[in-house]
Amino acid sequence: MSRFVKKNDKLAYLQIPGSILEKIVFVGVFLTSFIPLIVVNPIIFPFVVGKHLVFRFIVSALVGLWLLWIWRQPPLKKYLNSWVVYSFSLFVLVSLIADIFGVDIKTSVWSVYERMGGFINLLHLWLFLLIIASAFRYKQYWLKIFSA
Repeated sequence: MSRFVKKNDKLAYLQIPGSILEKIVFVGVFLTSFIPLIVVNPIIFPFVVGKHLVFRFIVSALVGLWLLWIWRQPPLKKYLNSWVVYSFSLFVLVSLIADIFGVDIKTSVWSVYERMGGFINLLHLWLFLLIIASAFRYKQYWLKIFSA
């Protein structure tokens, strides 16, 4: 695929080189390591809500970039074939079924501000697992993150 975009190309906005997408995803994953330092004082629960909202925002932004990266480089999908990804996916599915048939669906899915631990948070954690499972596919990537 050429780096130069033709004038009549309908997908011109998708012509970002894969290496740039990879670097943006790596930076986003690296930024999540600083989330424990966040304290948002104007919120009722400053030590919980701010961290979860920032994590959800970062993961939501990363999911879009990650899907674009996966679409441009299909071989990345093979790194999602691991027992960790499969077992956590099964856990998320069982949690969804339990939340649907629970006593209070709204609280099961969204949780409460004190805990921020509903299905939506679990879904973001699952998406984050998918991102790091496909992005950090070599040992040197993990060593680079842990040595920073």
